[in-house]
Amino acid sequence: MMVNAREREKSWIVTAASYRGFMTDPLLPAAAVNTSVRDAYAARASEYSILLGSIAATSPVDQHLIREWSSNLHGRVIDAGCGPGHWTAFLHDLDVDVEGIDPVRPFIDQAASRFPGVPFRVASFNDLDAPETQAAGILAWYSLIHQHPAELPETLAGLARSLAPHGSLLLGFFTGETSESFPHAVTTAYYWPIAEMTNALVGAGFSVDETHTRTDPGSRPHAAISARIADNTASVIEGCRGHLPRWRMEEGTSGGRRPGTLLECNT
Repeated sequence: MMVNAREREKSWIVTAASYRGFMTDPLLPAAAVNTSVRDAYAARASEYSILLGSIAATSPVDQHLIREWSSNLHGRVIDAGCGPGHWTAFLHDLDVDVEGIDPVRPFIDQAASRFPGVPFRVASFNDLDAPETQAAGILAWYSLIHQHPAELPETLAGLARSLAPHGSLLLGFFTGETSESFPHAVTTAYYWPIAEMTNALVGAGFSVDETHTRTDPGSRPHAAISARIADNTASVIEGCRGHLPRWRMEEGTSGGRRPGTLLECNT
């Protein structure tokens, strides 16, 4: 039986009773929360891949946006949090030099089997923070939606360090009037207002190029932001001559932390 994209998305909406089984305790330390998210997705990887793991299950609007974004990149691209790998394969078919990474091994195993010839590996956002992995672009398509708001600024700063000077980030997420949690089918996720996500990106060293929003009937509001390494950040990275800059993290206005002054270039 054929299932259209909207029906697929609705079928992944959780009931209150099943949601409690996947709820992440917001008081857990970040490492424990990350492990909880990874394990929750691993338990439902096959189900997720069947329902949402194909380009046919995605919006043509998103396909156009990602295609246009990638056409302006020159160099290696990382699909960070690639899940079952369909967006990685989409980019690969466009002749983009792309690699998909995800901390959920069942996702990577499925992706490697479904899309032979497309490079995938088990890795997390933290594994991007190394000079040899600096990329022309990073696609983070709904892969930060489970990030606690207090941890997001530092994660974005890590993505900035992982990009080459003037490298580009395309971020997809759920938007709302306030930054608050909601019962995602797998584990706790968060809405982010466009303005707050923009501020977080700027604080991490990005300059925002474009913002996009859409709301499909019966679905949560979607948003996307494309941003690139700001000129002042790019000059710092270039000054480090291939090594990663290390910043003094300062308290941000939203309770998280953001990059402040440059401390040194890691060797």
